[in-house]
Amino acid sequence: MGTFFDNLHVLKNYKFDFGVLKNELSIILSDKGYTYMPESSEGDVSIVIYEPEDGAWVSIASDVFLFDTEKAIRDFADPISEALNTYVIAASCYDSDYLRLALLNKNANVDGWINVGKSLDPLIRRTKLTPWNELIKDSEQLKEIVKNDYTYKEEAFLSIAELIGMKPEQSLFVDDAFDSANGKIVKLFFSAPEGKTNPPKFSLLAHFKNQCDTGLRVSVTISNKGCKSKGVGLMIISDFIENDEVVFEEVKLGIFDGLSYKNVPIKLKKGRLNDGKTCLFWLDDDFAILPSVNENLPLKKRIELEFKRAFMVQFIIKGNPDKFVNSRLVVYPKHNSLDGQVSWFYKNDIIPNV
Repeated sequence: MGTFFDNLHVLKNYKFDFGVLKNELSIILSDKGYTYMPESSEGDVSIVIYEPEDGAWVSIASDVFLFDTEKAIRDFADPISEALNTYVIAASCYDSDYLRLALLNKNANVDGWINVGKSLDPLIRRTKLTPWNELIKDSEQLKEIVKNDYTYKEEAFLSIAELIGMKPEQSLFVDDAFDSANGKIVKLFFSAPEGKTNPPKFSLLAHFKNQCDTGLRVSVTISNKGCKSKGVGLMIISDFIENDEVVFEEVKLGIFDGLSYKNVPIKLKKGRLNDGKTCLFWLDDDFAILPSVNENLPLKKRIELEFKRAFMVQFIIKGNPDKFVNSRLVVYPKHNSLDGQVSWFYKNDIIPNV
């Protein structure tokens, strides 16, 4: 996996004031519904500000930043640029395949964009280098940097940083990378608005199937879109379970323990559905279902937390592959079992919420 980041960099000038910068960031997040938590080390989201001892730029990282539209960029960059009467760079890197740098100065009406590499999404703006001449002496060197064919596109920012008087390490700034750096580190914490509270309701977060030596290995990751609860059950339904023509083995639950998923073996029992068909089932009345992730959190934060709060069902299907076709996994919360269940079908990986 390559490098990902969305950061801001603010040029220090005669009007630069660290307190004003903090205040502007607090106002921006407040306008987006977040509440500043002074003197706190806990919060739903954070902002990290790094000011090197002898650098010309201040760098800002946050799990709130997602610069996927020009509006998202300007929502943060324009108020800071206007308040401090200075230049702001919004820097984004996507999997080391694409780098975008937006140079903005609202008061001076400066608007210059650099694109390095190719993005799957349409570029927000075309490359425009002329506005960058306000910061550099050698415009030809900048052109050469942008035109180079980099294996890792963030390398272009390292070279540009040197041209504009930025510490090279700031070009790769992330939340916790500068805890031991020489300079000033300030962290601001904010709480998100409360999300909705609904009964537990499962949703499929990810699913994989691949051939292994003994059969077909299946992994299904489940997240909860409702409140916390207790009790999880699962059923495996197939037309060929009764006579063991299709067998499900090595059934495990993967539970996240804070660092990784811990696999817990479970034993399925045979039972019958209302229509008389044979099924395999398992129920744990005390299984803890973690609450859904607050939908008001930033997208990157939601994705990160969803995987941490999810659980995984894994198993291996053995037998004649032609008879796997009608196999179905149903996972449900004990409370709200009908409306809250989710299904995985072998046939074509269709995952409806039933």
